[in-house]
Amino acid sequence: MIIETESLEHFDDFKDYCALKIKCLIKAYGFGYDFLKCYMQFDSLNKPAALIAKFYGSLTVSVLDNCNTDEISQFINMLPINEILCALSLCNAVPHLSSTECFAMTVETHSNSSPSTELTNHCGYEELKHIYDMFSSDNEDISVGDFQHWYTDVNHRLRHGAAYVVSKPYGGCVSITNGEEIIINGIIVQKNHRRMGYGRKIIDSICGLPENRIWALCTEKNIPFYINCGFSNQGNYNILKV
Repeated sequence: MIIETESLEHFDDFKDYCALKIKCLIKAYGFGYDFLKCYMQFDSLNKPAALIAKFYGSLTVSVLDNCNTDEISQFINMLPINEILCALSLCNAVPHLSSTECFAMTVETHSNSSPSTELTNHCGYEELKHIYDMFSSDNEDISVGDFQHWYTDVNHRLRHGAAYVVSKPYGGCVSITNGEEIIINGIIVQKNHRRMGYGRKIIDSICGLPENRIWALCTEKNIPFYINCGFSNQGNYNILKV
């Protein structure tokens, strides 16, 4: 059984990358917007089995071992969506046009560090436009889409304490948070500044934040960068185009 939910009850049962992405959405938007809907699947014993969030045309799905993949697939087919983020275990059950394999990387933050002055949760239009232009021009790990939609989302998260930004001439980063953990939602160093330690500098600045863990989703070729920054690989995920 899949039902819409406007409660955080049972959210803590879900602990993977997809679940954290959903929790970051709720931190920023709550349950009061038509473009964000959350659903939960329960098994025959009324135990939570899947957590699903629809944000505009994108769907994020976190599943537990007791999930019913056939029911999830049927449910997804009824939704007007164009993209799904899910664990590899769900990929074959969901009809899709194409799939991009990604990897969830994670590291604990430096509890004894102070946040870098590189970071801010206040960012103007021009700074965000600078980051967007870098993202959209040269990073396969970041799908930013339309600028106005991206800007509105990032700006809203910043105003509600649900995001951090680094905007520098050499590169930039947008991170989202649920108040306990962080997702690097995009990081970029411009080509003429690469292999100079700037990527690590951005990561280190995020590691000084009060949240206790950082996550990132990347393609296979960028795993070595995160490994060199102390991250570990927590498993495969897929971005499905439908």
